[in-house]
Amino acid sequence: LRVRLDADGLQAQAGGGGGVSIPCTTWSELPTATPPGANYCLLRAVKAFAPNDVWAAGSANVQNGGNYDQLTVTMHWDGASWSQVPSPSPAPGSSLANCILWGMDGAASNDLWAAGTYQRVVNGGWVGQQVFAMHWDGQSWTVPPGLPLPNTSIGAGISGSSIYDVEAVASNDVWFVGDWRDIVSAASGLTTRPGLLMHWD
Repeated sequence: LRVRLDADGLQAQAGGGGGVSIPCTTWSELPTATPPGANYCLLRAVKAFAPNDVWAAGSANVQNGGNYDQLTVTMHWDGASWSQVPSPSPAPGSSLANCILWGMDGAASNDLWAAGTYQRVVNGGWVGQQVFAMHWDGQSWTVPPGLPLPNTSIGAGISGSSIYDVEAVASNDVWFVGDWRDIVSAASGLTTRPGLLMHWD
């Protein structure tokens, strides 16, 4: 699928050879649900399986006492309206949730992944941001155990890793890309951010 903008408006061209140009002349803004207590909600990823089966993912800033938590947000379009679908937001303690979803993809509407970053306890009790992923099986979102942490120069678990995009080729062939933080010099505290590539089989 190729999309271009010309004097006649937005054109979507599909198929091999000459393809077929389909004029798309109107953008429509569709209202979405805002989580209760949120002062903002950002949707960063979208996956469409059909006109009546579209997912979006992101995060919301939700009040928790005198603080705010960043919580995961997933929404589903059924062809008529958006609805919020409950999703996990793990946290190492109260008022410490910082879960952000950056990428989403799936092999089927009952086999969907969303990924990003969240706070967890690492390295002898330190709390920091690490890679995060969750899976939709058609009924609920769950966090699969055993998501590996990047192995840094001083051991697995230095804070600062994130997943930014997901590509699902098949149920047993899912790719996650992002970056992570490593220590260049423990003495100086200099850091570097190599690329991150993870695979689910």
